[in-house]
Order: sequence, then C-alpha cells, then structure tokens
Amino acid sequence: MPHHLALFTPALYIVLGEILPSRLLKMVVKFKPLLLLASLVGLIALYGYTQRESSPSDREAEVARAAQLSLQGGARQVVPPAPIQREEPDKCPQDKQKTPAPNISQQVDKGHGNPQEVQRAGDSGKAPGADSVINLSVVCCGDRTNETLVMLKTATFLTRRPLHFHIFAEDELQPGIAARLNAWPTAYRRKLTFDLYSISFPSGEDQQEWKKVFKMCATQRLFLPDLLVDVDSLLYADTDVLFIRPVDEIYDFFRQFNSTQLAAMSPEYEVKNIGWYNRFARHPYYGETGMNSGVMLMNLTRMRSFGWTKKIVPYYHEYKLKITWGDQDLLNILFHFYPQGIFPYPCEWNYRSDHCAYKNCHRASQQGIAVLHGSRGVYHSEKTPAFRAIYETFRDYTLGTDLTKDLIQPLVARFSEPAVKNTNCGKTVLRPIISTLLKYKDQVTLISEIV
Repeated sequence: MPHHLALFTPALYIVLGEILPSRLLKMVVKFKPLLLLASLVGLIALYGYTQRESSPSDREAEVARAAQLSLQGGARQVVPPAPIQREEPDKCPQDKQKTPAPNISQQVDKGHGNPQEVQRAGDSGKAPGADSVINLSVVCCGDRTNETLVMLKTATFLTRRPLHFHIFAEDELQPGIAARLNAWPTAYRRKLTFDLYSISFPSGEDQQEWKKVFKMCATQRLFLPDLLVDVDSLLYADTDVLFIRPVDEIYDFFRQFNSTQLAAMSPEYEVKNIGWYNRFARHPYYGETGMNSGVMLMNLTRMRSFGWTKKIVPYYHEYKLKITWGDQDLLNILFHFYPQGIFPYPCEWNYRSDHCAYKNCHRASQQGIAVLHGSRGVYHSEKTPAFRAIYETFRDYTLGTDLTKDLIQPLVARFSEPAVKNTNCGKTVLRPIISTLLKYKDQVTLISEIV
C-alpha cells in the first residue's frame, strides 16, 4: 500500500508549510523546492496506482490478443470445418452409441506444418500394397479413350506382377474399351484382368456439378474409397500418363508408408519461384508448392477409416469458388490440414513439361524418367513438340514387338527433327527416357507371330 500513502504526500507538505511559523523569508524560500519535489513524487505515485497490477484473467486476455495479432502478421491461418466422424450402420435401433473409426484428423500447427501426436491410421492388418496383384485405376470420359488405352499399354508391357485395371468410364465408352483390351496379344492378356464401372458420385450431391468440376469426370477418383470397397491399395493414374519404368516399382512406395500415411503424390514444383500454388492459389495447399495428383498411390482401407468422403465433400462446398484445378486442389486442401497423411515421392515419378521447360527436376538426369505426365494437353499441342513426339511413339508401339527397334529407335528419330530437338524439353527428356527403357528392354515379352 505505499503508493496509496504517497498520494497524500503533497497535501501533507503543503499543510505543514502553511501552519509552520515563518519567521524568516529564508525558511519560506527553502519550502518551495521541497513542495515542488513532493508534487512530482505524488504524480509518479498516482501514475503507478492507475497502472496497478492486472488480475490473472486480464493477463490471459492480453496474452491471447497478442497471440492473435502475431498470427495475423505471420502464416495465413485457415480453420477447417469440424471433421465429420464416419459412423458404422446401426446394428440395432436402440444402439445409438458408436465408437468413431480411427483417424488422423487431429489438428496440427498450421502455421508451421508440424504434426502433433496422431493416432494410427486404420489398416487392413497387412502392409500397404501387399496385394497379390497391382490395382490400377483410371477415369475415362469424353474423348479420352485413346489416351486411356495408351496409358494402360505402358503399364502392362514392362510390369512383372499381375495387374487388375479398375476403369471408370461413361457407359457409352465401355464396350469400345473392353473390345480393345480383349484384342491385346494373349501373352499380355494373361497378365491382367479388368473391371469397368459407371461414373458415380455421392448420393445427395449434384451429379452433373461434380462431373464438371474440372476435366470431365476427374473428381470421380476422390470417391474411389467408397466405390472399391474390396480393394486395399490402389495406384490411380490420369489418362495422360505414360509409364516408362515398371509399375511394380512405383507400387513399392507403399512399403515406405508410415502408420499415418494415406496416399502418395509428388510436388507440383521443385522450387518456389516458379510455383503456381504459392503464387496464385486462393485456398490452402500442401507444403511449399502444393502437390500434383496425376499419379497417386491410395491406401483405400486407411482412407475409409479416416472418413475420407465426409471430409472431402465439405471442403468442396467451402472452397468451390476458389479452386482452379478441381480434384487436385481439393486434395491439396485436405492434406494442408492433415499433412501427416501424405507420402511425397520424387519428381521423376510424375515428370511434366514444366520440369524440362524450367529445369526443376534435376533428379531425372541421374535417375531417369519413371513416369511421364502430359498435363494441360501437351500430347496434342504443337507448343510442346517433345511430349507430343513421345506420346505418339508410345501410341504407335505394338505390344509384343522389339523394344529397341520398334520404340527406342523411332523415338530417337522423332527427336532428330529440328522442331523437337531445338526446344528445352527436346534437349532434356530424350536421354533420361532412353536410358530408362534400355534397363528394362529384356523384360518385354516378344510375340513371334506379330509381323
């Protein structure tokens, strides 16, 4: 309480100064500096009283306000909608208490991307990708039948393990796809089985709206966990993908998944100064440059336990006016909030024209190109003649013929054309593709009766 008593100090000195006998003018003069000093002390005490110590609740509020201001000046924070727990169907009407499925939906420090402790993702009791066959899925709508079949051909001719294709296509396209697959040489048909499925989106949602979010039917793959309920692990590929290395090898990335990872994708870009997401995106995205979803490993069992669909649909409705790349943007949004759910693999497993145009996938020169992705229509455009030459050469290759004579040599011939070889991609991609193919040329099953 000393500051309370100090308030009365000036008054005390004034009273004493006035009532004390002033015999000499000299004594009065001595009191004046003392009175001024006392007044200054009183003012300081009054200020201290007004700035008295805050209560604990006031102190907590001030800390919270300071923290909020610091976040506003740092990384952008986006609060996700509350996760919707996946519920199992009621076994009986009176049983309303359900145990939520295990998931990894606990919050992380979004400002820095550091995951907190997470629960183990649900699994099937076996290692991801340990299926007896390689499950590969593609979605085909509109004019994508030829691209789809070229992609499936490249997945087949070098792969050693049995394959099962899960092909989602518009109903009118299905007979033609089936007929062309069944016309493949018997030696290759024995390596694979396939199923055709109609395009389907969640009940209660606008089917046509979902179908046209980006490229026709592209968002279909977001719902594969609910459509392929008997499949554990799956490789999804866009129609404009060419497999240069055996699919067995990308499937082996499943073995590197930890207990929380649901899917694998590669970065959209390797460096930030040319990145699209970090410069233009109006929505959250994964990591520094976002992820490209054209070649994606999916552990469907874990996705189902995670409650995948009940998370991805609300994100669409929240951000649909801000997304540019459709299903890929939605995947980036989801994995922004759940970064512990994704396994990033290197750029040579999803090599695109931007990599050679801007020279930002240096691993390809040492490791070769494992998967070529013709995003943004480069296979059919004169703007990137190197990618068009590669696609057309693989398209014209016949299953069962000699890989060197019927694929590698025609590819080298196409790259000798000035319009191809004088471009950035023309100077960059031929060597890593040829070096990769040469490693596996002895794995091709030759068909002697082909002329």
